[in-house]
Amino acid sequence: MTEKIKTKRQKPKYKGDITKLIELFSITLKLGAFTFGGGYAMFPLMEREYVEKKGWFETEEMLDILAVSQSLPGMISINASIMVGYRLFGVLGSMVAVFGLALPSLIVLSLISYFYLQFKENTYVNAALSGIRVAVIGLLIQAVIKLGKPGVKGVFGWTMAAIAFLMALLSGVHPIFIILGGTFVGILYMFIKERSAKTGDAP
Repeated sequence: MTEKIKTKRQKPKYKGDITKLIELFSITLKLGAFTFGGGYAMFPLMEREYVEKKGWFETEEMLDILAVSQSLPGMISINASIMVGYRLFGVLGSMVAVFGLALPSLIVLSLISYFYLQFKENTYVNAALSGIRVAVIGLLIQAVIKLGKPGVKGVFGWTMAAIAFLMALLSGVHPIFIILGGTFVGILYMFIKERSAKTGDAP
């Protein structure tokens, strides 16, 4: 059974399907052009496009992608796009997804860099950025609520989520150590649970 799951994960879902590859590029281009605030703000839109509209992934798969993207070095949005593209179309899909996501930012930042002083002192631009910041907070709250429902389950899940939240809020612990700690505790919990199931005791 383990070999079957491994084979399924390694095989891209739509490798060679040019039509769907173009769709992936158009989606990532739209995400890159109209999403502000980074990976967490972008993730609800990715979930809507890939899960709800296209049906390319299940919600649990997107949560796995978010978890791995957060755990790796680099931008969450880029990491997630690499994984999405690879799972759908292989290496070519990763390249297309990253290019589509980064292209709008590359164009906009090039223009802003060229006209930096004018943009910096423009009252309307500053007002627009203030509004964008508020909207991004709303997107982040939506991401927490939407991802919390399928991602946090049972007493163990809620306990871990509460501990991680308090550590991030009240302590100076780096997020990577919180993630590594959660990984270790999760593995330990599953080991104890499986061992208890074998012996017939309650986990």
